[in-house]
Amino acid sequence: MKLPPLLRLLRPKQWIKNAFVLAPLVFSFKLTDSDALLSGLVAAAIFCLVASAIYVLNDMMDVESDRQHPKKRHRPLASGHVSKTTAIVAATGLLALTIFLLIALNFSTLFLIFLGIYIASNLTYSLGGKHVSLLELFIVASGYVIRLLAGCAAIHETASPWILAATGAVALLIVTGKRRAEIAENHDPEQKRRSLRSYNLAYLDGVITMLAGVTIMTYLLFAMSDYAMQRYHSPYFVGTSVFVLYGVMRYMQLIKVMSGADDPTSLVVTDKSLMITVALWLATCSILIYVH
Repeated sequence: MKLPPLLRLLRPKQWIKNAFVLAPLVFSFKLTDSDALLSGLVAAAIFCLVASAIYVLNDMMDVESDRQHPKKRHRPLASGHVSKTTAIVAATGLLALTIFLLIALNFSTLFLIFLGIYIASNLTYSLGGKHVSLLELFIVASGYVIRLLAGCAAIHETASPWILAATGAVALLIVTGKRRAEIAENHDPEQKRRSLRSYNLAYLDGVITMLAGVTIMTYLLFAMSDYAMQRYHSPYFVGTSVFVLYGVMRYMQLIKVMSGADDPTSLVVTDKSLMITVALWLATCSILIYVH
């Protein structure tokens, strides 16, 4: 079912990325803590509101270039289905609701700092960072790590360096795969963003292969580390690496063989293999962490 233009402007499909805000609940033994669960859910909701406001701002700034793009010209603002005035009102409303939730639940200063960094990095991206090759990859990927850190701050937990490293690696892998798909589907350099003109398929394929290896190795080292053994009291935690290995291999298959990954978020909720893999990984991790 096609969403109304105003709702499409907010890109609700992208909200799934904010599951990274909730990840600390699972790995910190606080999934059954009602107070922590509430804080985590509201923190994720706040990131959804802020992300949508930023998407609106980004679309307003790119409306003219989007009208020249074969796919982006169908976006609500570029197509004229939503006016700029309505978009401004929507973004203002989202930010007002965000402020209300922050005040009502009295989040920690550290959470506010990470939220501020997230907003600043996205504004940097919108105001020109997206045109700088490589930098734009790191800005987008950093959003996943910041979400994880904010989720930890919301429930007063300290993030594991292992999880941060693995999250950063997989985030760069996802973003690079998206760029590869964008280049593969458009061979006219004049139609590409400036940053894309500094990439080609051979270069991105090399980066993707490197990041895939880093992602798998980082997670393997984490799963076999003394930290994981002592924290989760299970010698079988390394078994969860099977799902990570399969997930990475499936993602690479989608972007290199099946021309997928133009929208990584959609892949997670549309590709059955990835959906099952993520579900099994979460279920296995939860069982090993909470059932002894």
